[in-house]
Amino acid sequence: MKTLVPLLLAGLFATHAMADDIPKHSCKLPVIPNIQASDTVRKYFDKNTTNYKKCIEKFVEEQRQIAKTSPDKTTAYNANEGAEAAVKEYNKFMEELAERNSHLEEPEDANK
Repeated sequence: MKTLVPLLLAGLFATHAMADDIPKHSCKLPVIPNIQASDTVRKYFDKNTTNYKKCIEKFVEEQRQIAKTSPDKTTAYNANEGAEAAVKEYNKFMEELAERNSHLEEPEDANK
């Protein structure tokens, strides 16, 4: 019994350590400007959005390469999880942006 408790604790800490090793990107998430933003602010936002996309794509590609080539299964798993988390974050951002933009568009029937 004395050896079982330390083994169980070691297992718990090992699982926690695995979750902490999932890589995170350092890409800067653009702040969506408000509706009254100037053209300059919108252009700056568009540039930041393009840079964010490129950064996420680079990070995902790097992590997928690590996942493919790493002989260590934990490293490969963590790299894949990091890539998937980055893709989910990017998709969520794009959905929020699309939803905001859909509210700005005029209905087609309003012009008739």
